[in-house]
Amino acid sequence: MTWEDELSEPARAVLRGSAADRSAFVSKQSFIPTHDCIAALQWLSYLRRQYYGVDRPKNVHIVALPGMGKSRVLKQYIEQFSPVRDENGLLRREVVLIEMPEDGELRHLQKAIVTACLPGLEPNDRYSSRDVLEVLKACCVRQLLFDEMGNILNGSRLSQQCALAFIKSITNQGITVGVATTPRLKLALHADEQLASRFHVVEVRVWRESDELRSFLDAVERQLPFSEPSFLASPGMVRTLLAREELTSSLILEVLRDACRAAFISGEPNITAQGLRSVMESPFPPDGGIG
Repeated sequence: MTWEDELSEPARAVLRGSAADRSAFVSKQSFIPTHDCIAALQWLSYLRRQYYGVDRPKNVHIVALPGMGKSRVLKQYIEQFSPVRDENGLLRREVVLIEMPEDGELRHLQKAIVTACLPGLEPNDRYSSRDVLEVLKACCVRQLLFDEMGNILNGSRLSQQCALAFIKSITNQGITVGVATTPRLKLALHADEQLASRFHVVEVRVWRESDELRSFLDAVERQLPFSEPSFLASPGMVRTLLAREELTSSLILEVLRDACRAAFISGEPNITAQGLRSVMESPFPPDGGIG
């Protein structure tokens, strides 16, 4: 078996493409689940299946540093669910994802939920909590996901209390909730102790030297269109990457994309340890700023 056989099918398809084509390909990295991300996905699925309709159901709180993939977890999860039109023409949406409005205001949160449930509807800022609950019920929503939940802290103290009370009223209807925040904003839910007690916390941890990190690098390498292996999980490569503090998934992928582009331009068949160090240490972009 050759290295080409080890590559993912999309990577093999562009293996003999131009440097520009391969650079464009690595810019669109596919979702690569980690141990913690898989745990978050499984908890979201479990609570949707087992806790929908339960009085005061358990919910999920995903906590991660920026760049560790918490938003990608929510997006990957919701891609499993397509709206289904019922006999009355109404779209049923089992799972709905929204981004918490930047100002954290309740009326903007309510508007975002209605817009996500009923795309194409001209929304307004006058929805009551009852109106929104009716929309969720009509659309048969079983689970509501909130990305950037920490934005709730941008509102006033009263606004925070109102928004949290509203989210609690949603869970009181038997709808499970999933939220994502950074560790610094982990306390966003704790302004309402009763609501906070209903959440199972899943932490997506930053990378350390481990078998899990090596498995992640192996998975990434199989999505890079090179004719020869780069051995990203080798001790030397891992040590080079771990030289960065708070090594996040996003930082790993950013460094590897730059190393790929440099290798594509120079005609290298893989990423070398020297090439990896060069892009990490160089003050210049990997293509030399040409074009």
